[in-house]
Amino acid sequence: MSLLRTEPVVAYRYWIIMGTSGSALETALSMAASLAAEAIFDGGFSECTGMGSEQELYTYQEGGLIDKVHRLPGRTTHGNITLKWGMGFNNSLWEWHFNNARALSYGTSLKRKDGTIIGLPYAGIKDPLSLAAGAQVWYFRRGLPVRWTGPQFNATANQVGIESIEIAHEGLERWFPPNLSFFMDLALDKVKQLI
Repeated sequence: MSLLRTEPVVAYRYWIIMGTSGSALETALSMAASLAAEAIFDGGFSECTGMGSEQELYTYQEGGLIDKVHRLPGRTTHGNITLKWGMGFNNSLWEWHFNNARALSYGTSLKRKDGTIIGLPYAGIKDPLSLAAGAQVWYFRRGLPVRWTGPQFNATANQVGIESIEIAHEGLERWFPPNLSFFMDLALDKVKQLI
């Protein structure tokens, strides 16, 4: 019996942390500040869609070979990530998009952001051991906001105003946590042998 739970990651428990692209230290400090601000002001994102990648394939017809066509890998492209959240007092997504939209007009530099998307296990952040063993982590590099969508106002509806931002990025990686349950089971077996 394992001490750690290994259920699948549920789709409604996640964090998204973004920080300024740059050196590793600059990005880490920026992400830490973002996490602190999200915990205090933002309340997090309500939806994250678009994580994916696709690899192009090229066909090559070799002369004299009539029973098959070679399929060779090409470039990998990544889909845009769309984040949605309820509008609140924090307007950081709007500022990021607006400042980048006018950067070219004013001759200033674009602000890119790296981001981490963390899928939490069932226990969420309350159980640190479960969090360390069960969290799934995706990381995108050098993100740029390409579309911002504001809330839809309707006087007859009783809904939260949702804003969204679409982020184009230069790569998506997935980090797998260590499988601690295997090591815990192994340690328990050793202890049982000693007793």
